[in-house]
Amino acid sequence: MFRQNGVTIYKYDTIKFAEGNYIESPDTFKKIDFYKDLFTLQDTVKTEKYFYPLREGRWLYFTDTKDTLNKEIYHLGILRE
Repeated sequence: MFRQNGVTIYKYDTIKFAEGNYIESPDTFKKIDFYKDLFTLQDTVKTEKYFYPLREGRWLYFTDTKDTLNKEIYHLGILRE
């Protein structure tokens, strides 16, 4: 089972914008950069592995007047509803 972390996101430091949960990703993601070395003029590939938190469960989004604007359900970072 993945560890779940709750989060509340605020807009302008005082207005609640969204709330929901994140879980740790089950595997690493890869960031791949392609670039040309300016000294050797060779094409180079740089690969970086990293973890990315995934949205999980119910996420609520709010208007500036604290009314619920939208509700989304996630499972392992994939939007289900």
